[in-house]
Amino acid sequence: MKVPKFIIPAVVVIGVFLFQSLFIVQEINQAIVLQFGDPKKIISKAGLNFKLPFIQNDVNTEAKTLGIQIVDVRIKRADLPPANSDAIYKRMQTEREREAKEFRAKGAEMAVTITSTADKEVSIILADANKDSEIMKGEGDGERNKIFAEAFGRDPEFFAFYRAMQAYETALIGGETSLVLSPDSEFFKFFGKSIRPK
Repeated sequence: MKVPKFIIPAVVVIGVFLFQSLFIVQEINQAIVLQFGDPKKIISKAGLNFKLPFIQNDVNTEAKTLGIQIVDVRIKRADLPPANSDAIYKRMQTEREREAKEFRAKGAEMAVTITSTADKEVSIILADANKDSEIMKGEGDGERNKIFAEAFGRDPEFFAFYRAMQAYETALIGGETSLVLSPDSEFFKFFGKSIRPK
């Protein structure tokens, strides 16, 4: 009978797997099973034992022959003394406070810069607006004077009447100012006098 070719490699793999998984603890020994260097379990009874192949390894020790018995293997957390912990906490707190002061100082500096820039821009905008306003006012006054000049050129008598009416309105309407004038004053030249169109 011919043996299939894959049987031999399979038997070899299984044999290697079992060889790596099994170990024996002698009567006078104890064993520690390590996984990546960390202790996982202690075996004090003699006999055949199992471990994960290629991941765990065993260390046999003749502890009993030396009068030493391994009771337990534990890794304790290493804490600093309270005085050291307090000093570290205070140092961290001081560092955070220093960083907070730096951030606040930078923020205040940025606020001053932004405020100064905004004030400068407002001043420029107001100056430009006043300049434009004065230009427009001057143009309006010029246009008004031009219209008045044209009106005066067309009808000087009506223009004089119109200016007199404006003076009457300013002097006589509203306010508590008393005005004493002679009836034949130039100010009253249009009172009792009609203006007829030409």
